[in-house]
Amino acid sequence: MSKNPPSSVLRVLIALLAVLCLLIVVHVAVVNTPIKTLLNLQNIVTGQPRVPNKSPKVQGFTKPEFGHMTSAFQNLFDQGLEVGAQLAVYHKGELVVDLWGGVARVNNKDYQFGRDEEPMTFKESLLLYLKPRELVNAKLQEWFAAFRYVKSFFVPPPAAPPTCDGDDGADNQVCQKTSTSTGSVVGYIKWFFGGASLDDFGASLKRGYLPLTGDSLIPLFSCSKVAESAVISDLASAKKFSLDDKISKHWPNFGSKGKEDIKIEDLMRHQAGLVYPDSMLTIKKLSNPDLLYAQLAEEQGVNWKFDVSNADKQMYHPITRGVYASGLVYNVMGVELGSYFRNEIALKHGLDMYLGIGPEDFEREKIVQTETPVLPQFFKYILQYLLGGLVPFSSRSKILMMGNTFDTLLDFEASIVLGFLRKTFQGKWYLNYSALFGILNAVEDLDGISSINKPVLLSLENLPSANGLSNARSMSKLGDLLRTGAVGGEAGKKTDERHMDHGIGYEIAFTDGGYGHDRFYVDGLFGWKGWAGMAGGVLQWNEELELAFAYNTVLPYGRVGKPRGIYLMKELVNGLNKKP
Repeated sequence: MSKNPPSSVLRVLIALLAVLCLLIVVHVAVVNTPIKTLLNLQNIVTGQPRVPNKSPKVQGFTKPEFGHMTSAFQNLFDQGLEVGAQLAVYHKGELVVDLWGGVARVNNKDYQFGRDEEPMTFKESLLLYLKPRELVNAKLQEWFAAFRYVKSFFVPPPAAPPTCDGDDGADNQVCQKTSTSTGSVVGYIKWFFGGASLDDFGASLKRGYLPLTGDSLIPLFSCSKVAESAVISDLASAKKFSLDDKISKHWPNFGSKGKEDIKIEDLMRHQAGLVYPDSMLTIKKLSNPDLLYAQLAEEQGVNWKFDVSNADKQMYHPITRGVYASGLVYNVMGVELGSYFRNEIALKHGLDMYLGIGPEDFEREKIVQTETPVLPQFFKYILQYLLGGLVPFSSRSKILMMGNTFDTLLDFEASIVLGFLRKTFQGKWYLNYSALFGILNAVEDLDGISSINKPVLLSLENLPSANGLSNARSMSKLGDLLRTGAVGGEAGKKTDERHMDHGIGYEIAFTDGGYGHDRFYVDGLFGWKGWAGMAGGVLQWNEELELAFAYNTVLPYGRVGKPRGIYLMKELVNGLNKKP
């Protein structure tokens, strides 16, 4: 008698069990592997230069009473948690910590500041967001070439030329010259996934590593929202408008399609319901402010009905807050927000910081690239997401054998997937939709973390929520200027109560000027204002402690939590508390 075949349900369960077992195996393989090692593994597979293995010695200076910050910062490099990073602290108006270390890729001199191509479709945008763009483009461009090798699949193509260009001076000695291996399947795979005919972005990533300096400008991501808020606070302090004014009072035709009652403070607190645009903001549109702001005012509607009493009113606007804030500044002052910041704040106070950098200021030897996200690292997170909030932080670290807490998700982070499902079943699917499209389909060419390296994006003066450039020294100085009121005055400091933020995933409070208040209270840090960036950077100040803290890195973690920055902030506060 023949046995009955397994039912469909049983087959699904078996498949899920097999996938879970595979995830566990992969997780165990990478869980205690430093991210720097995982990055080098990824670079080998994609044919990119490797990061020098030797742990660099951090450089710079600290005041004697803050000397412990040198060892704390060095610890991140010694554990393989950094490639290149900067750290700076102001205390009572004085720069007391100015450190840097490691290496970074310089920005590619072959970049262009404009583009003539048609905007990508949403499908293309989604594809490029989910997979590193340089790999996708390599596959698309070399697809037909790959077929020519099918008959000799196990015979790789000739070795690629060295991927490290530039002078052979001392500054270039750490640049790793690599070429495609020959005589093995591995060599072929390396060619296919990281071949020589990448697009301009991929080609830039094939450049080697150079020493990072204290002057190097690193992409800020959302840390630039602090500078954006500084402009709005500065104009409010100058009585150009009041933060409780309706935006339509200063922006003609803005009061339509549900935007009639939105105030400036609503926008800055991420409570305006304008998380994503109805149509992608193209480079062409962003380069024409008159057209851009007229269309946003007349044609763009709210993503959901604006209501100040709505319990779900707060959702982080990752990109669009800056676009609308720039529209407000443009209508009030006649210049883009980035231009106002550069001329009225950065230059006046000696800040090496940009919210949109023009070709004349694009000093390529100073601007460095953010790394492509390290895909193997996400295998450290998958099981934590599956466990959700069922297992607390401390127990999760033990169950998953985490060697350190830098890769252990905080409870609210681990609950993101469950929260996504919960909102769907509650009929609040629009919140998930808004959170997704607020990043994926907002701006042309902004289709992944490392795409911010493109000068076409870095040059825009109306994208201040994401495209800032600076070093930690200038970041911390800006924090100190905001702490003292030298920039922004007292405007923009009134803190709202905490609201559940459906973009970030936990309750958080913003000031009426848009600064996060106690962004890291879940980590036990209180009294701090400022914000943090997607790659891991942090810009915060504390009025009671008279501190301004800035940390930035070229190695993204892509997490809501910022474990490296939080670790350094705690070391700073603990050391200060131990002072006699």
